[in-house]
This record gives sequence, structure tokens and C-alpha cells, in this order.
Amino acid sequence: MVSVSESPVYEWLLTYSVPLRELTAKTDLIRNVTIPLFIGFAAVTTLLSILFAMNVTRPLKKLSGLMREAEQGRFRPADEHALNGAEVGTLARSFNSMVITIEELIDKNVKIETSQKEAELYALQSQINPHFIYNTLETIGMAVEEGEREAVVDMVTLLGRMLRFSVGNQSKFVTAAEELQHVRDYLTIQQFRFEDRLRFTFEERLPAAERSKLYTPKFILQPIVENAIKHGLEARKQLEIGIRLQVAEAEDGGELVFAVCDNGPGIPEEKLAELNRQLDGTVLKKSNAGFGLTNVHARIRLMLGKPYGLQMHSAPGKGTEVTLRIPVIRVPYGTERYLHGKGDSGEHD
Repeated sequence: MVSVSESPVYEWLLTYSVPLRELTAKTDLIRNVTIPLFIGFAAVTTLLSILFAMNVTRPLKKLSGLMREAEQGRFRPADEHALNGAEVGTLARSFNSMVITIEELIDKNVKIETSQKEAELYALQSQINPHFIYNTLETIGMAVEEGEREAVVDMVTLLGRMLRFSVGNQSKFVTAAEELQHVRDYLTIQQFRFEDRLRFTFEERLPAAERSKLYTPKFILQPIVENAIKHGLEARKQLEIGIRLQVAEAEDGGELVFAVCDNGPGIPEEKLAELNRQLDGTVLKKSNAGFGLTNVHARIRLMLGKPYGLQMHSAPGKGTEVTLRIPVIRVPYGTERYLHGKGDSGEHD
């Protein structure tokens, strides 16, 4: 019988027991070192993640706060240096650009609103000026003395309709038919006053139904006609005025075109150049010279945008033609918000 010390198993155990104990010791050592390292690495990684998240979220919170202030109407630019980071810095620059644009638009709209109200006030004063009413009443009085009853009735009716159009209609826009009727009434009253010295014609290249569907800024024709009568009758024994209305094709859609022509003395080249310089600007002129022209042009520009407005063509001794171009506007309730381009509710062709 073989003894335990002489058995192969015992010899194998004696041979490998020492390496196994050493391997176990090394495994325990690795385990004891690795676990703390892993825990430490995880802690460091977590800390770095927190710091990175704070570094990103803190600028975002500042930017978010500035945006909330902007919603309430307080516009403060973001500090691009404080809001470091490529992504946040890009957002800050975009936000600052937006703030600058909004402030510029607010400032522009305030100036536009102020200038528009001034233009409308000047236009209204031009329509109901004391001299025109006085001269009309004087003409009516003379007709009464001469027993011209029908003429008196006609003039009173026309004057009443003009005043109703000027004072009663508070809208900034009227139909093309209403604007043409107003200037026709004005010319008819002036014809009663000047008799054969004044003649006028209308060339309306649109059906009456279409004229009642197209809208135009109020009071854009009478100041032009008034200017033509004032300067024309000073130099001519007989003045002829022609008013034309048509729709013209344009790159961005149709345009409603009014043209006022006269056979007056015309405008000298230097003065015409000065008037055109005034039309290129946006400053409203309070002086008598060119008042109607420049203010009608400024009002159209303010309400409808720079592409539209007034153009003048004149030759000394041959007369003058004033052309007014506006976009084709068909929706009445949209015209009130039709400022510098398309309104929210308006539409045009």
C-alpha cells in the first residue's frame, strides 16, 4: 500500500501549492489596489463632469435670464467674454445681434410713427386750410348775390362732402374711387371760382367696380393738384389739368399709378433738381415751397416703403407731370397695418 507522502497527488500539491498561494496573494493585492483606483477615478470623473456641467449651465442661465428680461422689454447685451465656450459664445453673439436689431427696429418704428403723425397732421391742415374755405365761401356769397341758386347748392354740397371726407373718415386709407371723387370735388369748386381759366379732365383706365376695390393712402392727390393750380394760374391765363389712373406691371407685382399733368409754366432745371433731392430724403418740409409734393412723397414712403412714392417730370414752358406709384392693395382692414412692406392681414398683387 502506497503512503500519502508517496502518492502522485501529494507530490503535485507540493509542487503547485506555493505558486498558487503567490498567485492568490497577487490577486488580492491587485484587487486592493484597483478598487480604490476605480473609486478615485470615478470620483474625479464625476467631479469633472459636475464642473463641466456648471461651466456650461452657468452661462446658459445668465443668457436665459437676459432673454427673460428681453421678453419684458429690457434689452441688455450679453458679456461675450464672461460667457466663454464656443457654443455659448456663439449663442451670446447671436443674442447680442438680435438685441441690436430689435433696438434699431424699435427706434426706427418710433421715428416712423412720429414722422407719420406729423405728415398726416400737415396733410390734414393742407386740406382744411382757412384760405381755401374762405375763398370757397366768398365764391358762394357772390353766387348768392347773383342769384345763381343751382351753383350755390352745388358748391355747398361739394364743400360739405369734402369736409366729411377730410374730417369724418379717420382711416389712413381710402378706395381709389373715394380719392378720385375728393379731388374731383376740389377741382369743381375751384372751377366755380376761376370759371373758364381752369379746365380739368379725368382718364380712369379702370372699371368703376375695380376702383372701389383698390385702396390708396388718403390725401395724396389734392395737394398735387393744389400745387399745380397755384403755380399754373400765376403764369397762365388758362390752365388745363389732367388726372390719369391706371394699373401698371411691376417686378414685385402690380402698381396703382396716379398721374397729374398740367400745361403750366413748368419747373426750371435747377429747381426741379432741388425738388428731386428733397424727394430723395425723408425730412418733411414745413415751408410753403414744395410742401405738397415733398410731404405726399414722404407719407407714401413711410406707409408703403421706399420703392413707392412720387416722381416728377417737367420742362420749362411745356408743363409738369407728377406721377404717384403705390402697390396694388385690395384688403381694406389690412391697410391699417400696411407699413414698410406687407401687413399682417393685408395682401397686394
